[in-house]
Amino acid sequence: MPPKCATDTLDNPLWQFALHIYNDEAVRVRLLQLQNEHQADVLLLLLMLWLQRNEQGWPSTEVPRHYWHWREQMIWPLRRLRGQLDKQVPLRASLQQVEIEAEQQGLAYLWQWLQEQPQQPSPEPASTALGQPWQADCRAEDALAAERIAELLVVAK
Repeated sequence: MPPKCATDTLDNPLWQFALHIYNDEAVRVRLLQLQNEHQADVLLLLLMLWLQRNEQGWPSTEVPRHYWHWREQMIWPLRRLRGQLDKQVPLRASLQQVEIEAEQQGLAYLWQWLQEQPQQPSPEPASTALGQPWQADCRAEDALAAERIAELLVVAK
C-alpha cells in the first residue's frame, strides 16, 4: 500500500542512506562546509548523492513547494535558534535533536516526491550534478562551491 502522507515514509531508503553517509567524516565536513559557507541545501545534496549512488539522474519535475515551505518554516528557524546558543547550554542539544527530526521529515517529503517521478537514468551523474536545483541557494557564480561539490561527489562514492 502506498504511503498516504510523508509521515508514513519517515524511515525510508533515503533517510537510511543519509544516516549512513553522514557518518563519513569527509562527506560530513564537505556537506557542512557547503551549507555554512555557500548556503547549499544539505538535504538536496544528500538526495543528489543518493541518486548518484543509484545511477539515477535528477527528476525532471521541480522539487515540491511543501519541501521548500518545510525547510524555510521549520528546519532553518531551528538551525538559527540552535546556532545562537552556546554549546554548553543543554537546550542546544534538544534543539539539535528536533532539527534532525525536522530534517528527517524533509527527507521524507523528498523521498515521497522521488517515488512519484519516473526514473531518470544518468550515465554520468557527476557531470550533470553541478546544475541541479540543490545548488539554487548557493551564491551566484560561486566557483569555490562548485569545486567543493565536485569534491563531495568524489569522496561520497
